[in-house]
Amino acid sequence: MTKELNQYYQEVRRHLTCPKGEQDCLLAQTHQMVVELQESNPNLGYSDVVDFLGEPQELASTFMERMDPAKVEAYQKKKKRIRISIVAFVVALIAALSIFSIYVVQLKSEAQFTYSEDLVIEDDTNEQNEKTE
Repeated sequence: MTKELNQYYQEVRRHLTCPKGEQDCLLAQTHQMVVELQESNPNLGYSDVVDFLGEPQELASTFMERMDPAKVEAYQKKKKRIRISIVAFVVALIAALSIFSIYVVQLKSEAQFTYSEDLVIEDDTNEQNEKTE
């Protein structure tokens, strides 16, 4: 049942739109409620716990209703700014890479290669004369 409860807690966390510290606090409260429920009723199964707490979305919604709206709004604005910054960075990176690749292609197209067949004959008789002397 521990694995199922951990999945339940993660599902609740996914539906909470508040700072991580607040999420941790709310999930700790939820876990404490589950522990107390299990202590008073040791034969409870996972479905009984879900019946008591509600579905993860419902529990998260209940938590969100109790939160300070200004705090939630500030968190959402911060999260939105971070997403916009990431998108802007990715766009700038793509633009820079595109410009660089166009520049490299232009350099290659302007380069001129010539091919010539020149025959070079060296006279090694001078070397042989120097060795014999």
